[in-house]
Amino acid sequence: MPEVPAEPQQQYVLAPRPMPPGGHEARVARARSAHLPPATPATFLSGGYILTFVGGPRPATGHGAELSLLQYLQGDVGPAVGPVLQLQHYSSDGQGHLRFNGGAELALLFGGLELMYAYRGAFAGIEPTHGVTLGPFFSLVGIVHVAGRITIALSDERSAGNEYGVTLGLKIPALIAGDFFGFGRGPR
Repeated sequence: MPEVPAEPQQQYVLAPRPMPPGGHEARVARARSAHLPPATPATFLSGGYILTFVGGPRPATGHGAELSLLQYLQGDVGPAVGPVLQLQHYSSDGQGHLRFNGGAELALLFGGLELMYAYRGAFAGIEPTHGVTLGPFFSLVGIVHVAGRITIALSDERSAGNEYGVTLGLKIPALIAGDFFGFGRGPR
């Protein structure tokens, strides 16, 4: 009987899986997204010291504090909105008195705008002043800020009247919710 040649031994080679659309980067991104929660817009609570130089009919210098809460609407550099409160002790005509501002602020990148109710206490025969303050500001990472301040008095002529000023501030921002450039307390 003729000899039948033995079949050659089979070698199995694993073929690579086909790449998903978008290649390796897309596959890595999908793998990461399966493990990481989605980023949520950041919320910051900031507080600190402010110094104001006021001009107008009744110039003054003010020392005090500012507290603000900013909620980013879209992402790390998107617009942010929130409430802001300022409380200061003004020195004018050798007498001290209270200044209070409260309202809202809108921030975009390195600047923004504040719109606030303003109250300036009575001093040296001047009656309390109520008004509206508009304050454009420049901020460096929410820590150092410089703001302009224009207050339109809504009180009568016995008040301190309209005023303008410059405010310098040093604040400490605290991330209280969400994610900011990969750091944060987003959903886990």
